[in-house]
Amino acid sequence: MTIPENVYTIGRGAHYAKLNGRPLVMKPFAGSELTYWCKLDKGAIYDHKSNDQYDWNKLPGFTPCTIHHQEDSCRIGWRWNLEKECIELCPYVYVNGQRLMLDQHILEVQPEEWFGIKIEFTDFVWEVKMVKAKKGVESPISKKDADGKTLVEVSIPAEGCETAPARLQLNFYFGGNLTAPHPVKMHMRPLTQWN
Repeated sequence: MTIPENVYTIGRGAHYAKLNGRPLVMKPFAGSELTYWCKLDKGAIYDHKSNDQYDWNKLPGFTPCTIHHQEDSCRIGWRWNLEKECIELCPYVYVNGQRLMLDQHILEVQPEEWFGIKIEFTDFVWEVKMVKAKKGVESPISKKDADGKTLVEVSIPAEGCETAPARLQLNFYFGGNLTAPHPVKMHMRPLTQWN
């Protein structure tokens, strides 16, 4: 079975992505888990020629218990590392309004290389898995998909987070402070419901 693929584009000078030329809006998200295969095109290679190079751009995620993503949320940050010539992926988490720096949990991939993301929120704990695709992108994301060098797992307590009537899905985003210097495309094959 082939998983449908969505292609999101962030245009030059933009922060927000579009799907099929239409702007995306934050939508309610009913789940407690988001799992998807993803790859970034060569537009993910950029040089800001400043410290803004170290800012994290964002891949999809969701808020667990508030509509304010800078209060409580989990996404995957990504940025181009000029020295290593690779895309760095890292959990990008807010807990009680504080952004957690999780730079010690980095997965390195190349443009056009598929990788899997699993973000789960259970019992007020974020569980995040990032893995490089070994053979294909049709399977669930688990430890058997990777050797020891290509899997990143981390658990983050979400202290004080209270249940809210709605969660929000958070979409593909460029920035930090600066906008995209040229178009960037993200190919996404969701394994859980995603609009």
